[in-house]
Amino acid sequence: QSDCDDLRADIHPGAPEGCNRIDNDCDGAPSPGEMDADGDGDSACEGDCDDENFWTGPRAVERNDGLDNQCPGHAGYGLIDELSYPILFQSQETLGGINQDQATGHEVARSSRPDFTPECTLFSVSRLFLADPAVPSAGGALYYLARSSAPHPGSWGADSSGSERTVTCAP
Repeated sequence: QSDCDDLRADIHPGAPEGCNRIDNDCDGAPSPGEMDADGDGDSACEGDCDDENFWTGPRAVERNDGLDNQCPGHAGYGLIDELSYPILFQSQETLGGINQDQATGHEVARSSRPDFTPECTLFSVSRLFLADPAVPSAGGALYYLARSSAPHPGSWGADSSGSERTVTCAP
């Protein structure tokens, strides 16, 4: 086997393959992990956690498809969060910005406690906007969680231990 690029010292028979989509060892092809198998712009060695699925990777946007589209080290990893947009509080009584690609329904949980126990209230909405008339008690606060509910249920996110949060509210 001959040196396939005399101009580069890092390309020769026996050279280690790098994550550069180049055939460093002159065997005729880069290693399989260097190629972008699903065409999403990232290979496995570049951080694509599922290089067989175009909709899953380190730069993927969370979609309402029943998958956790993002990868380790990226927002949403470890939970099928299905809600990638930030929840925007437009005023004290208004929760807006519950928009998710392909989602047709959402759930919003409200509680006066940040751990959502022992009580919370659940709202189911199909529109992209929720006006909540509740007012916190003097010196108190209201806490909200949002997730998609249809066609695929999302996650309430992680609790302080990093485990997926479970919320049981009265509708």
